[in-house]
Amino acid sequence: MHISFVSDTFSPDINGVAVCLEELINQLRGKNQQVSLVRPAPRADYEPQAFEVYCRGVRLPHYPEVQVGLPSHRLFYRLWKTHRPDIIYLGTEGPLGLAALITARRMRIPVISAYHTNFHEFSKHYGLSHLQGLVFSWLRIFHNHCQLNLIPSRALQQELTQLGFKRAYFLSHAVDTQRFNPRHRSADFRRLHGLNDNDILLLFVGRIAKEKNIEVALNAYQDLKVNHANLKMMVTGSGPELARLKTSYPGVIFTGALTGQDLSVCYASSDAFVMPSKSETFGLVSLEALASGLPVIAYDLAAAAEHITCGVNGELCEELSDRAFYRALECFLLSHSDQRSRSICSINAVASVQQAGWEQVTQDFIKLCRGIIDDQQVKFGQGQALEHKPA
Repeated sequence: MHISFVSDTFSPDINGVAVCLEELINQLRGKNQQVSLVRPAPRADYEPQAFEVYCRGVRLPHYPEVQVGLPSHRLFYRLWKTHRPDIIYLGTEGPLGLAALITARRMRIPVISAYHTNFHEFSKHYGLSHLQGLVFSWLRIFHNHCQLNLIPSRALQQELTQLGFKRAYFLSHAVDTQRFNPRHRSADFRRLHGLNDNDILLLFVGRIAKEKNIEVALNAYQDLKVNHANLKMMVTGSGPELARLKTSYPGVIFTGALTGQDLSVCYASSDAFVMPSKSETFGLVSLEALASGLPVIAYDLAAAAEHITCGVNGELCEELSDRAFYRALECFLLSHSDQRSRSICSINAVASVQQAGWEQVTQDFIKLCRGIIDDQQVKFGQGQALEHKPA
C-alpha cells in the first residue's frame, strides 16, 4: 500500500502535528508500507526518512515556525501520475491541502484527513474573532469532502458530528512509552536547575503562545507558592510570548525548546504536568507527561478527558475558568503533599497510557486505509483513474 501524506508542517518543526505525522510515517515504514510526503521545503538541516517532495511555502504572521504550503495542482498531478498512491492523507487544511484534495478527487484517489488543530479557536487569540465562524465553516467544508476524518478524542468526535462534520472517526494519538518513561529521571537535571529532592516541580511543555493559556497556570503557581514553599515551575518550549513571560515571571524556569533525550529527561525529572490550554484537539504532551510518570492537571478536554481520572493520575477542571484551574492544582498539592502519595499517582499515570502505544494505533490506521481503498475500487473499478489534467 502506498500512502501519500500532505502537510504544511513536519520535522524538524516542533509541534504536535509534526511529531504525530513523523512517528506515524516511521511506524508505517517499519511495517513495509510505502510512504511519500509533500510538504514545504524545510528551513533547517534535515535528513529525510521517506520519499519527500518539496513545494514553496510562506510563513504565518503569528506562527513563523511553520510554513503554509502554496497550492500547486500541477505538482500533485505530475507526482501522482508517475507514482500513483493508493490513498492520500491530508495532515493540514490549508491551500496545499486543498490543492491535494481537488487533484485527488479528479484522479479518483481516495482521501482521508485528520482534524489536528482548532484553527477557529486560535483566531480569537489574535484579534480575529470576527473570522471564527468563517474559519470553522471552511474546516467543515474541507473535511466533508474527504472519505474519512480521523478525530483524536471521542468528545471531539461527538462535538464535530453534532456540528455537521461527516464521517468523523475516532482514532486516538499514541505515545512512545520507551522514549517517555520515568527511568529518564535525572538528579543532575534537577540540580542543574537549582532543585532539591523535596521540591515539587510543575512542568508545562508546548508552544509559548496566547492560545496555550499558559498564564493561567503561571498565576496559579505564584498564588499557591505562598503556602507551598517547595513548589517550583518550569516552562519548556519557544514561541512569540516567551520573552514577555520570562520578564513577567522571573521565578519560573524557562528552558526554551527541548528535543530528543533532553525532552525525555525534562519530563521524567518533573513531578506534575500542567495543561491550561482550552483549544487543544488532543494535546499530545499530556500523553507524554503521563507516560513519564507525571500526574496531569488540566481542563476536562481532549486527551485529559480521555485518560485522566481525578485523584488517581491527576486532576480535571470541569469548569473552563481560571479559578477552576487554580482549585484543581490546589487539590492536587493538598492530596499529594507527601512523597508516597505522589509516587502512587506517578505509577497510576504510567499505567493509564500503557495501552496507548503506537503498535495498535498503526494497525488500526492501516486497516482503515485498506477499507477505504477497497470501497473506492468497488465504486470506480480496479485501477480506473480520471485522466483529467489540471488547468
